[in-house]
Amino acid sequence: MGSALSLSIASNSTAEAGVAEWIGRFPALVELRSEFPIFELVTKAIAQKLLIEAPWGQKFRVVFGALLSTSDAISDLFVILLLFMKPALEAYRVSKGANILEGQLLTPLDEAMITKSIEMFAEAIPSLCLQIYALLTRSEKPFVMILSVMMSTSTIAYSSSLISYDKDVSPQTRITQPWNYGYILPSPKSRVFAFMGMMIVSSMQVLSKAMMIATLALIGTN
Repeated sequence: MGSALSLSIASNSTAEAGVAEWIGRFPALVELRSEFPIFELVTKAIAQKLLIEAPWGQKFRVVFGALLSTSDAISDLFVILLLFMKPALEAYRVSKGANILEGQLLTPLDEAMITKSIEMFAEAIPSLCLQIYALLTRSEKPFVMILSVMMSTSTIAYSSSLISYDKDVSPQTRITQPWNYGYILPSPKSRVFAFMGMMIVSSMQVLSKAMMIATLALIGTN
């Protein structure tokens, strides 16, 4: 039972969501929480510390997202130099689980979701369409251009999947909007497979729609 806590924390974005999943999996813990409310508060504090310090927790999410974003920026840079286009700017914000301060309208997690959404629709998706259009207009297909398209697709899919995942596993949204969220099962294995499935489906949708837009643009110019 105790060892399952680390898995629950690792498969969630916040300590609150990890503790809620862990307690919900064991009826004994649910009963203990109802009798001693302080148990959940203490566990959340421990989980928050683990999420920050453990290598598989928040550090992994931040490093993985940074590496993916940096790889996308590097691949974009090659395409920019090759086609003499203006460089695209990457600006990802990662929520650290901080509490909302007085005077703030949104939580750090909500702010990160909004900025990621704006970035996807205003920069990442149009950039992907332009890359595919440039690739289709060339007689030769350089590997670096194909790699850039795949990295951009993966970055968009990761960001969109992470937004939906974080909202679904959030205990607050599951309580306030149970008709929209709560579809992912409360177990580490189920959540890993769910996120992987979301990444795959998002990648296929983004790539297919971007190729359709680029193809329509190419047909229109001819």
